[in-house]
Parts: sequence; structure tokens; C-alpha cells
Amino acid sequence: MRVKKRHLRLPDRRSEDPDEKAYAASYDKMTDASPPNAGLVLPKMRAVVLMFSDPRFADKWLVTLTPPKGGTPATKTIARDPDTGLVAAVPIGTEKDFPAGLYKVEVRLEDASNAAAAAAAGGKTSYTLHEMIYFRITNVIGDLDVVCCDPISVEEAVMAQFPVLYEHRTKAAARRAFHPDTEVEARSFPPALSRRRRVDHEGGDGPRSADPSPGARSLRCQPSLSVRPPFPPWPPPLAAPRP
Repeated sequence: MRVKKRHLRLPDRRSEDPDEKAYAASYDKMTDASPPNAGLVLPKMRAVVLMFSDPRFADKWLVTLTPPKGGTPATKTIARDPDTGLVAAVPIGTEKDFPAGLYKVEVRLEDASNAAAAAAAGGKTSYTLHEMIYFRITNVIGDLDVVCCDPISVEEAVMAQFPVLYEHRTKAAARRAFHPDTEVEARSFPPALSRRRRVDHEGGDGPRSADPSPGARSLRCQPSLSVRPPFPPWPPPLAAPRP
């Protein structure tokens, strides 16, 4: 196609690359009245290479890539490249189709009755993975990322996909860490703390507990709980003013 100067990118004046300097010199010689230049437009795309190590996945399994935030899923048939032997499926789209984020990868057998093909996944006919995809591999025609989609064990899922598959566990742990509220029996406390509590209940000089009854046998732990030695009394008495 033919393009005018206003359609060209501005040169990088700070670059030390000889080609960039030559482009800057050519750009400065052009004007808007100059004849249009012949140009080649390369569409920029995004692609995800979903790889598999077992050739039994080829031609018999389907993989669905679901983008984050309710994007449109892309389904491809897993194929084997005859030249390189690579077993993969490659969904292709634009930056809008495939934004960076957490993706769901669903792998399923096209024919669930094919026991020989199901052996590639340990006898299962489908499984699901969750992967963070950032598209950090870039070149002149676009961005891409590579994901290994082999089935994983439960132990690998715990290590690699814990935030997604076990989100309820993460939230429960966060609630306990920031808002601990556990009923604890008095006998589980060290003797020093138990002695401190008895002094408090009997009218000592220390701070009063939430339950002043002498028969109290439990204490509700809060994040600010601190253990102080029973003697000397706390806080220490104020010194008498000097004459």
C-alpha cells in the first residue's frame, strides 16, 4: 500500500543504531507533498501455544482456552506438526481477544469412548488447568506465550494452582490471620499467664480481664494479647512527688 509521511512513525532521535539514523535522515527529507511511499502493513496478533508432551493427544483431543473477565473461549483441535513433531494447539487473536491474565484451559477427549486416547491423560476423558498468561514473548508480528498443558497431579495442583483451585482455603487462612478469634482453655496457657490471670481476678494491681469472675476458665485471644510476667505488679506504681 502507499503511505504518506504523516502515517509513518517518528524516528528515535536518541538511538545509536545505524539503521535508525538512516531512517531519521530519510524521514527528515520527506514532506507531506512528497510522493507516497510503498509500505507493507503487518497485522499485530496474539497467540498462545498450548503444548503437550504425549503424541497420543494429537487429532483426538480438543482444548478450550477461556480468557479472563468473561472473554470468548477459543477451541482448537490438538495437532502434531509433521516437521518438528510438536504436539500443540495455537489459538490466535488480537490483544482485545487475549488480554493478559488468568486463563482456564479445558482439555477433553473428542470421543469419550476412545480408551486408547484416554490413556494419554491417565484414563480420564477431560481435565482443567488454570494458568497465568502474560504474553512476554514479543516480536515484530505480535505477542505470544507458551503453556504446557500436560495433566498434573494433585500435589502439583496444590503448588502451581493453589490460589485458584483452593481459593476457599486461602480466604479462610486470611480471615484467621487478620482476625483471630479462638476460644482457648486456661490450662493451655503457660503458668506465668495463668498466675497473672488469677491475680487479676482476685483484685491485683494488673489490668482487668474481660470476664472478672473468679470462676472464669477460658480467655478469648485477640491480636493485641501480650503475656506479661506476674511480678512485679503492672503497671508499676507512680513514684511519690519530691518535696
